Amino acid sequence: MSDYYLCSDAFVLTSIFEGLPISLLEALSAGVIPVCTAVGGIKNIVTTDIGYLSEEVNTNSFLKTVNAYLNASASTIQQLKHNGKELYKKEFSMASCALKYDALYHSA
Repeated sequence: MSDYYLCSDAFVLTSIFEGLPISLLEALSAGVIPVCTAVGGIKNIVTTDIGYLSEEVNTNSFLKTVNAYLNASASTIQQLKHNGKELYKKEFSMASCALKYDALYHSA
């Protein structure tokens, strides 16, 4: 699956319900910009400095969000890709998760 992310410009996830999708984390790790509906755990990950979220869960709102992505400047796109990769490394990578588990284990 990672080959698809590495060949992609955007990760589009239209959903009415989600937890924390692994597919979103995989996209971030590849520097792919998320364009998603603001549901479940997605809205806790995708902020304005990471990607694009629709204001509502309906077609018109989502199309507005897609258009915002399509009309973004090249510098904005590059910054979002960088921010997504950094968020992944800091919060969700194997290394960061191992450190967090180790800290939790030793705090008990």
